[in-house]
Amino acid sequence: MLLSLSILAGIQNLNAQNEDPFLWLEEVDGVKALEFVAKQNKLTVDKLTQQKEYQPIFNKSLEIYNSTDRIAFPTIYGAFVYNFWQDKEHVRGIWRRSTKDDYIKGKPNWETILDIDELSMKDSVKWVFKGANGLYPKYDRFMINLSKGGGDAVVAKEFDVNTKNFISDGFVMEESKGDVSYWD
Repeated sequence: MLLSLSILAGIQNLNAQNEDPFLWLEEVDGVKALEFVAKQNKLTVDKLTQQKEYQPIFNKSLEIYNSTDRIAFPTIYGAFVYNFWQDKEHVRGIWRRSTKDDYIKGKPNWETILDIDELSMKDSVKWVFKGANGLYPKYDRFMINLSKGGGDAVVAKEFDVNTKNFISDGFVMEESKGDVSYWD
């Protein structure tokens, strides 16, 4: 028994010595982490902006990013084509849909289903859209995956596309690195 306690004490000591000294960086909104990121960003921007190629590349990249001519990356659910879209008016993005017929004709009439910027303001959380999957065959309910600040962990909430609201008594998976989808 004494040997076992001695081994256990040694393991605990080893674990204490090997604790990650950068664990504080996992606190996405932590003061120390944000200060560190701001310092690293400044160092990077200072170095990059001294390169003669920087400004033209930056300007062109910004033009491309803010262009409304981008090709929408579609996902088809039933009679609709869904798409997540970000631009200068929708910094966090919108989840939207158009009928398949309009999309195929090249004239999609996009209907906003969920505005992530509005949701972020309402919840006081910097939500990042991490995808959605629908309930076959009607696709009137979706599991929406949202990340707080863009981290790996997500909150999954059940959403009604007809009312454009999260379902009050719907399924919710609290923040985790898990996954959830309908079993249809």
